[in-house]
Amino acid sequence: MITLHYNQFALQIGNPEESAAFSDRPVHDGIPAEVTPASVLSLFSSPASFVKTDDCSELMDKLKALFLSIQAAGGVVVDSANNLLFIHRFGKWDLPKGKMEENEQPLETAMREIQEETGVVGLQYIDILPTSWHIYPMGDAWVLKETHWFLFSCEQDVVLKPQIEESIDRVQWIASSDVSVPLTNTYENIRMVVQQALLRLPLSR
Repeated sequence: MITLHYNQFALQIGNPEESAAFSDRPVHDGIPAEVTPASVLSLFSSPASFVKTDDCSELMDKLKALFLSIQAAGGVVVDSANNLLFIHRFGKWDLPKGKMEENEQPLETAMREIQEETGVVGLQYIDILPTSWHIYPMGDAWVLKETHWFLFSCEQDVVLKPQIEESIDRVQWIASSDVSVPLTNTYENIRMVVQQALLRLPLSR
């Protein structure tokens, strides 16, 4: 199943058998034949909707051709006490992430962006997390951003340094038991990634 995010709305895409689990939500039978950005956005008719399709990959290929496609990567970082690393930007809590550079692999991007945005070094890869998809306007165009997510650990007692030029005003470790606080003031796709990371905690040492 794939989940698309637009503002605080979520559109889940999956096969018809999965739709029964979402009977309490608006369920769409595929996407409109005359697909446009406006017709896709019209599917976000409630905070959570479902689109039935026999082939998620084919549908996503259509959307990628329709929107300006951007690839990005980021990560959830956990320290030895199972605290999670958050950044604060534009008045909301967020996770370190950024666009992939030419010839860069997603894992490389995630590690580079975390180091640049937070000052954290000594990252150790643990696991891959679900990819998030986010639609947003950029000038006269509509963007479909695919963000690859990873889970990392950090054993070092590093000095946190927010990347001010990227409008990050705070970097903070938050206990896994207290993440409900930042999750009340974040984006829906970030909330999904953090919740998936929490399923893998506590980490064994």
